[in-house]
Amino acid sequence: MSLPPAAGTRVPWHDVHPAVRAAVEEFLGGRVAEASTQPGGFSPAAAVRLRTEGGRRAFVKAVGPEPNPDTPRIYRSELKIATALPASVPAPRLLTGFELEGWVVLVFEDIEAVHPELPWRRDQLDRVLEAVRTMSAALTPAPIDAPPISEIFGPAFDGWRRLLKEDTGGLDPWALRHLGELAELESGWAAAAAGDSLVHADLRADNILLTDDRVYVVDWPWACEGVPSPGGAAGA
Repeated sequence: MSLPPAAGTRVPWHDVHPAVRAAVEEFLGGRVAEASTQPGGFSPAAAVRLRTEGGRRAFVKAVGPEPNPDTPRIYRSELKIATALPASVPAPRLLTGFELEGWVVLVFEDIEAVHPELPWRRDQLDRVLEAVRTMSAALTPAPIDAPPISEIFGPAFDGWRRLLKEDTGGLDPWALRHLGELAELESGWAAAAAGDSLVHADLRADNILLTDDRVYVVDWPWACEGVPSPGGAAGA
């Protein structure tokens, strides 16, 4: 089984703003000889493994104001988090990041790795779960300033409560009968998820990379403070 299909469309390297491409080449110290667009993901942005003529490699994420004007905000958030992540976090190292001509650009070390297989293999799943436990312990309490989970996901988890104020025509009869109870249950999610751990908040197979001996967690724009993973808190 392949990775879940992406909703976004990757931008090829040659369609990235020329000033951005020139700035990346200047940072890497040479002209790009090879640019390999990476599949997966949901952002209408460039996600490219680069190799310069001199052999230097990097993984570059870059997004402009079109076609989705909200995506640069997400990349700014990732740039802020990636810049502040301590070296103990199993994430690719951010080499540089900048904004230019309306584009937000992140340049990471290039990792030779693969995504976990789907359906999950038991051995790979065990490795990832152990890495998450270790990461959770290292990130509790949160070592950097991050928003609470209720601030990041509050608008996404109020559907039942919104239905109390909207037209419920066509709603499933069972849900309609229990709407008040469902809204009350939903209202407690923020308190249940609150905590002092820095959580990735978007942990899925295509945000994980596996090498022979390491697990890397990538794409941190939604990182926030929340409850640590089970067994991950210090002393747990």
